[in-house]
Amino acid sequence: LPRASLVRVPADVSDEQASAVLLKAMTVDYLFNDTFPLKGGERVLFHAAAGGVGLIACQWAKHIGVELIGTASTQKKCELAESHGASHCYLSDTPDLPECLRGHAPQGYPVVYDSVGKSTYRLSLGLLAPLGTFVSFGNASGPIDAVVPGELALGGSLYFTRPTLATHMARPGWMQASADRIFGLIASGALTVEINQRYALDPIPLQLLRHTAPRTLEWVMRLWNSTPSSVEWLVVSERATPALRDGFAIFYPLNTRWADNDIYGHINNVAYYAFFDSVVNRFLIEEGGMRPGHDNVVGYVVNSSADYFSPLAYPQELELGLRVARLGEKSVTWEIGVFGQGAELSSVTGQFTHAFVDREMNKSATIPVAIRRAISRLG
Repeated sequence: LPRASLVRVPADVSDEQASAVLLKAMTVDYLFNDTFPLKGGERVLFHAAAGGVGLIACQWAKHIGVELIGTASTQKKCELAESHGASHCYLSDTPDLPECLRGHAPQGYPVVYDSVGKSTYRLSLGLLAPLGTFVSFGNASGPIDAVVPGELALGGSLYFTRPTLATHMARPGWMQASADRIFGLIASGALTVEINQRYALDPIPLQLLRHTAPRTLEWVMRLWNSTPSSVEWLVVSERATPALRDGFAIFYPLNTRWADNDIYGHINNVAYYAFFDSVVNRFLIEEGGMRPGHDNVVGYVVNSSADYFSPLAYPQELELGLRVARLGEKSVTWEIGVFGQGAELSSVTGQFTHAFVDREMNKSATIPVAIRRAISRLG
């Protein structure tokens, strides 16, 4: 690994704590200290306040004297957010949610931190104060349809930003500085690291591997005693592992059919490719404005693959997650995760590549602007 990708972990922070907290806490760090710097005394709106990032945000906000108003999908999650430091939390499906949130900030919020996306965008814009900032850092409900400059003007010269952790990680010295801030909060007791799952390392059940990438090196760490010099790393193999639900930007429900099953009572492998095609094209039509049969520049599938981890079968209802593995000038590689309803790990992970072609010229073409814009919103 490059030195810039490593951070020093102090002796008073355990390996478990460091591995469980850094990704989520670094996200909160760039949100609170770089994207819209908070100084204390502000009242902010934070959607999905009971998620992994949200619970850290609640603690961090309380520590620096920021009043965090949150939303969550269930009463239990709201109680969890409030127990971690949120001043108030409201159910996201509350009929009078706009009025409830406006009650805490009659003049509007200076900033809204939103990882939900499509379903909360209009609500959030309407709750911002003049010159307020909309921070979009996720698309759990789907990508935002469009950011219209005129709406930002009408809302009171609003700002819109779509930051990513990767951008900050690429800044020289940022990762270690961020880690030091996070470890300092842990040491002071301001930030509690909650570790909700522990898995044995030897042997490793494949279905419990929590990698988000479809292919990764599996490592087995054997700890013969507690001294660092006795840690032995062994490369087992390069094999596919299930994808984690949280790694996908948008989900589509899919009802299986009797005809999808093979003679063994499981969904036939070839049926999954039809699922992949349906989900990607639905996204292109709904979000990218694609017009099948009318557009001159179209995407042809030039490569496809799938990895299978656990069987699914009719009449199960499925959820298909979509994200972008690679976006080029003339092609895009999609990644699709097939999940049983509510499952955290994918049963199947697929990839396929669209190469865009001008049908009249029969030559490769750049991705149309509207489609590229939609793909970019997937994060």
